[in-house]
Amino acid sequence: MTWEPHPAAAVWPMLPADELTALAESIADIGLLEPIVLTPDDQLLDGRNRAAACEIAGVEPTTVIYTADPVAYVLARNDQRRHMTKGQRAMAAWMTAAVGNDSPPSARSLATEIEVDRRMVDWARTVAEHAPDLAPVVIAGATPLKAAYDEARRRRDVACGEQARLAKLPPDLADQVREESLTLPEAEAAGHARAAEQARDRRDGVAAADRIRTLLTSDVATVIGAIDLGEDIDRIELCDVLLNAADALKGTTS
Repeated sequence: MTWEPHPAAAVWPMLPADELTALAESIADIGLLEPIVLTPDDQLLDGRNRAAACEIAGVEPTTVIYTADPVAYVLARNDQRRHMTKGQRAMAAWMTAAVGNDSPPSARSLATEIEVDRRMVDWARTVAEHAPDLAPVVIAGATPLKAAYDEARRRRDVACGEQARLAKLPPDLADQVREESLTLPEAEAAGHARAAEQARDRRDGVAAADRIRTLLTSDVATVIGAIDLGEDIDRIELCDVLLNAADALKGTTS
C-alpha cells in the first residue's frame, strides 16, 4: 500500500538508490524490523524508505499510529541522519519545524535540538524566507547551505532596494508595477517624465502670473485707452491672459 507522506516527513530526502536496494534486500531476507508510522488520517509520518523498500521486496509492511505532535516526531526521528551534512540537517529541520506553524521556531532551541551551530539555522531561515526554491536543493545535497544563504541574502538586498524605489513612485505607478503592467524602470521613467511636465507647467504658470501682474500694475489709463482704441492689446487676448493667469495662480498656490 502507498501512503501520502505527511508534509513534515516529505521535507527529508529519500535514501540513494543503492542504499534503498540494500534495504529492500535486507527486508526480503529478515523482514521489516521497524513498523511504518502513520498519523490517524493515514499520512506516512516515518518510514518512507522502509515503505519503498518493502514495495521493492514485495513484503507487506506493518504499521503503527502516532497521535501526538507529528512535526515534533519527525524532527526527533530525523535530526541525526548520519548521511546528511549539518547544513542539510539545519535546512531540513527548519523547513520541518515551519510546517503548519505561522510563527517561526526559535533558532537557538532548534540548533540545540539538532546539535548544529545556531548560525547554520539562521542561514537556513534566511534561505526559507528569501530563496525558498533553494531549500529542497540544499536538503538534497546539491548546493551547500552557505552558498544558498549567500544567494538568499543577495535576493533580499535586491528586494529591499526595489521596495525603496517603489515607495518613491506616485501611487498609481506603484500599483501598475505591483500588477506587473509596468516594470519598475518603466514606472520610474514615467514618473520622471510626469515630474518634468509638472515642473514645466509650474514655470508656465509663474510666467503667466508675472504677465498679469505686470499688466495690472501698468498705468490704468494706458491700459483702458489701449482697450478702447484696439491698440497694442486686444480685448479677447486680455481676457485670455486674465483667465490663464488665474488658472496658473491657482496652480502655484495649491
